[in-house]
Amino acid sequence: MAMQWNDRISWGDISFHSFLIAVISGVVIAFKYNPFNAYKSLEIISGVVPWGEFFRRIHYFSAQFFLISLFLHKWEYMRKNIKYPASRWFWEVTIFFPLSFVVVFTGYILRGSKEGIFAMDVASSLLKTIPLIGSGFSRALFGNIDLSGLYTVFTNHALTFTLPFFFLFFWHVRLVLPDFKKLGYVFLWVTLLSLVINPGIGKPVDYPLDPVKGPWFFLGIQELVYEIYPWLGGVVFPLISLVVLSLYPRAKVIKIVFWIILAWYLILTVIAGFLRGPGWSLKF
Repeated sequence: MAMQWNDRISWGDISFHSFLIAVISGVVIAFKYNPFNAYKSLEIISGVVPWGEFFRRIHYFSAQFFLISLFLHKWEYMRKNIKYPASRWFWEVTIFFPLSFVVVFTGYILRGSKEGIFAMDVASSLLKTIPLIGSGFSRALFGNIDLSGLYTVFTNHALTFTLPFFFLFFWHVRLVLPDFKKLGYVFLWVTLLSLVINPGIGKPVDYPLDPVKGPWFFLGIQELVYEIYPWLGGVVFPLISLVVLSLYPRAKVIKIVFWIILAWYLILTVIAGFLRGPGWSLKF
């Protein structure tokens, strides 16, 4: 049985209902969002459109809730060694789990900020290092920002990835309708956080920002790419991590390797997030 918070709501519940809130708030924002002038449209949504800033914050924090609680949901299963069909585990961690990060990552890019465009450029460059398919995959995922702005990213975020993910999520939780009481709990937490913290929309593309850092879950990759050969840090390392995670239930040694990789990645994330300054040099 997954961890229960106050014996009422599990991490899986939080993840599922956070995703629903993110989808609903995202649809509201999409009516005023312009992928051809993304940053300016977010400024208008935040500063001019009635309730625009509120829904933007709700969308942002519900997405963060979704991603963090999804990981904690899986962590509970791994920590407690709960029996799980090996085939189902494999497909969930090789498709469902990576797809969740792609959905949130493309949402980060859609801010059109300096940080978002930088994260897209890094990810695109890393994909292009993959032989044969890398360049095509990069174009399919990000398009050409000079010709179509963030339209391709927007389409992928709103339709190409989110719709299949939506149906996969419902298949996973075996639910037809959400639990409205749990949905209310999660919405309350997201709203309270939104009222206290302004996540901002980042800096304009031409802003002289140094260093430029991606989203929190991408910082470990950013640090790894800086430390070693980009192809190894940005492509090989994630693939190895995914393979190890997919084999997690099969052997004790695999479990040990996974926790070592996770601890290492968390350390890299802390270094990139808190210790890197101008020129990506250490602050001390």
